[in-house]
This record gives sequence, C-alpha cells and structure tokens, in this order.
Amino acid sequence: VIFGRAIKTEYLTLGTLFATGGAVYASLGGKKDSAFSGKPLAERVKEAVPINAGS
Repeated sequence: VIFGRAIKTEYLTLGTLFATGGAVYASLGGKKDSAFSGKPLAERVKEAVPINAGS
C-alpha cells in the first residue's frame, strides 16, 4: 500500500528494476580520465612492478 492505494507487485518489481538500471546508467556516465598511455598492458606492468630475479 502506497499513499493509501494498493499497488500490484508487478509494478513494484518493474519500478525497482528500472530504478536500479537507471542508477547504474547514471553511475557509468561522466568524463573519463585518460589513463591509457598508448603502451601495451605488458609494458605498463613491467614498468610498474620491476622484477629483478636472477638465478
């Protein structure tokens, strides 16, 4: 019961799904930071985590 009226569960379910989808869509929007430097992932990992192993 919302505002004194009975609401079908189908409408409540659809409202919940659309509200959740809208919230996800809104959170994905906005300006994207350009973190990509043009290098392949393997090179960026090698620079970030130097491995100096020798046997």
